[in-house]
Amino acid sequence: VGRMIAAANQVGVTLNPGSTAESLKLGSSGKLSSVLISGKDVECDAVVLATSPSTSSRLLETAGLDTTLLDACTEHRVAALDVA
Repeated sequence: VGRMIAAANQVGVTLNPGSTAESLKLGSSGKLSSVLISGKDVECDAVVLATSPSTSSRLLETAGLDTTLLDACTEHRVAALDVA
């Protein structure tokens, strides 16, 4: 995982593992512009939600986005995820 984080950082990606996203904000173009993380507004072009479907749905709703398809998902928990 450490090498994956280092590689992401080299191409300008910022990872915030362990941080709590509170809300998403859309810009005037209707595209994602920032995410509120632990009380701090962080500008971004994209975000990866590594959360349960219900948590992802709640975050998408903070930006006024449709969550109909996501709400139909069933949560599955796994013990580990290996990245090859």
